[in-house]
Amino acid sequence: MEEFNSIKDLQDYLSGSPKNTPKTAYKVKLEINNTADIKKLKKMLDEAEKYISLDLSEITEIPKGAFEYLHYLTSVTIPNSVTSIGESAFIACNLITGVTIPDSVTSIGASAFEACESLKSVTIPDSVTSIGKQAFYRCESLKSVTIPDSVTSIEKLAFCNCKSLTSVTIPNSVTSIGKHAFYMCESLKSVIIPDSVISIEEHAFEECTSLTSVIIPNSVTSIGTNVFAHCYSLASVTIPNSVISIEEAAFLTCTKLKSITIPNSVTSIGRCAFCRCSSLASVTIPDSVISIGEGAFEECKKLAGIILPDSVNSIETATFRSCKSLASVTIPNSVTSIGGEAFSGCAKLKNITIPDSVTSIGEGAFCDCDNLANITIPDSVTRIGDTTFSGCTKLKSLTIPNSVTSIGEKAFLSCINLKSLTIPDSVTSIGERAFAGCTGFAGITIGKKVSRIGNSAFDCTGITSVTFLGAIASGKLHKDALKGLGDLHGKYLAGGSGTYTRESGTSKKWTRQ
Repeated sequence: MEEFNSIKDLQDYLSGSPKNTPKTAYKVKLEINNTADIKKLKKMLDEAEKYISLDLSEITEIPKGAFEYLHYLTSVTIPNSVTSIGESAFIACNLITGVTIPDSVTSIGASAFEACESLKSVTIPDSVTSIGKQAFYRCESLKSVTIPDSVTSIEKLAFCNCKSLTSVTIPNSVTSIGKHAFYMCESLKSVIIPDSVISIEEHAFEECTSLTSVIIPNSVTSIGTNVFAHCYSLASVTIPNSVISIEEAAFLTCTKLKSITIPNSVTSIGRCAFCRCSSLASVTIPDSVISIGEGAFEECKKLAGIILPDSVNSIETATFRSCKSLASVTIPNSVTSIGGEAFSGCAKLKNITIPDSVTSIGEGAFCDCDNLANITIPDSVTRIGDTTFSGCTKLKSLTIPNSVTSIGEKAFLSCINLKSLTIPDSVTSIGERAFAGCTGFAGITIGKKVSRIGNSAFDCTGITSVTFLGAIASGKLHKDALKGLGDLHGKYLAGGSGTYTRESGTSKKWTRQ
């Protein structure tokens, strides 16, 4: 290994020497006192295309971008004279394997060691008070790091994508963990968040796929968006009484999480907060919770029962969609609306009581609840939306209250076990395919105020008796509204209100009684 004590000595050697093989190494001990000298050195090293080891001697600052993209740099000795390491100082120096930062350094700039892909170890001294954003981003070989207790915040993306990082020590001095701080640290198995931390920001530990447990301290008031999303190994979480909100997708796809206790301090559970937690079998929602976001427990396939507290006034869109094991739901009298697809695909749900407080049921709210046999729609509901009970193949009885004025498209599509139907006088509109495929009907009664029936609304081949209590104009009765019911369409338009029958479910001829 050749050693040099000045830029000039190195320059003279490089200009006079033949082209060396890439394995040739140089150790350069230099006194560099200004930015211009560093830029000159960097240019020289870039052109040399040789493996270089640097001893930076008496410099006091490593400025912004000083040695960025110096791909032949194998090691660097930072002297005690240095007080700061500038932004992007060693970015993409991908052959450096270790760095010792002296205790004279007080700050490590943004992206200082970003993409140093071979960096396995780094010692950060107690003198450092700030670690900039992306400081060690994509240091894919970094295995462990100890953050000194002089640091008060871990900035965004600081250790993002450090794929080999197995452990990290966060001191009691840290009050905030920034966005994406440990994002995609896929080897990180455990982390202790100290009581000093009051803020864990968005995506902080997202895709830490080996993380098995986490204890959130009493100082934290909010679990931010996607903080633990896609932590596939996370089996245990302790949420303290200090937490007020669990934000959007906070625990999205934590597939090994089996149970969760939400403390009485929590007032809101964000959109998709526990979505696709496929092992989650039990959850306790306290009376303090007043809002549960869309899809909050969607695809929690092992969730067997849920009791909603009477502090909740709405069940949002897809809140429990595809919870295939959900067999029991208690909806309190405080709830006024059930959102679209709220319970869609809850295949084990057999019975549900909708309280009188509910005034609206969204589209597809109970779609494909294969085992739903009984449901009572309260007389506070004014509309049954599109596909609300579509595919409820075991639904045996149905009472539509006098409050309902319209029945949406495919509202009861393929409810094959419904035997009879009375549409009350309050209903004025029946949408396309509303009762199509309800092959178990023997007789139906259509209320006197119905003025519009859509395409294939009663495409039900088994019906043998239909009673029309009112008159529907030919322009409002779709030509295929009674598809599959032979000549009933023409007979009704000619004969008006009354009861029409046929001998069997296959006969095309109807007679007015």
